[in-house]
Amino acid sequence: MRNMFDKIFSLLFTVLVLIILTFGFACCHGVAQAQGPTAKAEKGPSLILLDHYRRTLRPFLDAVAEVESGHDDKATGDDGKAIGRYQIWSIYWDDAKAFAPAIKGEYSDCRNKEYAERIVVAYLLRYAKNAVEVRDYQTLARIHNGGPKGARKPATLKYWEKVEKILAK
Repeated sequence: MRNMFDKIFSLLFTVLVLIILTFGFACCHGVAQAQGPTAKAEKGPSLILLDHYRRTLRPFLDAVAEVESGHDDKATGDDGKAIGRYQIWSIYWDDAKAFAPAIKGEYSDCRNKEYAERIVVAYLLRYAKNAVEVRDYQTLARIHNGGPKGARKPATLKYWEKVEKILAK
């Protein structure tokens, strides 16, 4: 009887250790992912990562806000289709939120500077991650203005020239 008890105890102890090791590894792994500016949420970039890029792209974001609206959070343009300082369309907003669901919020929140910047950064990360990382402002400006393939559209060159002029100041 004692031998059987020892075997059951040993088996239960082994299972318990495996559960603890598995859970402990998952917790530690999750904590490691949540630290630092390159952390990602379970799906899409985290708010921490978006805010990191908001800081690193500050000159670019300020130049785009100047071109788009003169930094006017209440601005409405394109026959009512674009709102806020970055003149964000609802389709752009939908696209950015689908990529970065951590942003949450409503389309009307694009009239808030911080929120709108997170939307812009998420959109640019979705379509031009490398350009974001190397701060290729021309590519980023043209995509912001012309959509995912905007960097290849000749029509976005004039927009880039406006942004570039402000960046040069």
